[in-house]
Amino acid sequence: FDIYMEYKDQVRIQVSVATMNHELARIMEPRVASPEARIGIIREAKNIGLTAGIIIAPVMPPLRIRPKLPRTWRRL
Repeated sequence: FDIYMEYKDQVRIQVSVATMNHELARIMEPRVASPEARIGIIREAKNIGLTAGIIIAPVMPPLRIRPKLPRTWRRL
């Protein structure tokens, strides 16, 4: 994050998380970091003072299948 710190008032770090389900994540995005690793990136960025956030898109599985999903969002 060193280069971002130099411009920390001008940048925002964001990562997308479509699902917290490991099996589904591996199928949807086979060669990317796990959902936990992505959230870890955001935690690390925020801990050193960068503006950071998570893009929750697309929502998988959809709300009609998993109605308790908003609770998960609050934890993020």
